[in-house]
Amino acid sequence: MKKCRAQLASGNVLVRYKAKQVIGILAEGERLNEFDLDLYFALVEKVTVHSENRLTIHLFDGTEVGCDIE
Repeated sequence: MKKCRAQLASGNVLVRYKAKQVIGILAEGERLNEFDLDLYFALVEKVTVHSENRLTIHLFDGTEVGCDIE
């Protein structure tokens, strides 16, 4: 959330737009009991596959989450 708020001051209109969008989604968030495809596409910019057992998930706010798959 901190990154999103910082991006609100960006000179890039698209960065500001996505930051506002992510902040709105997170503010309205509630506990999920199943996978939400719309939420996934609203938050995830891309997924990088490094190997058979290693991924990095890139969110629109600039956050990167590394995942090891067993």
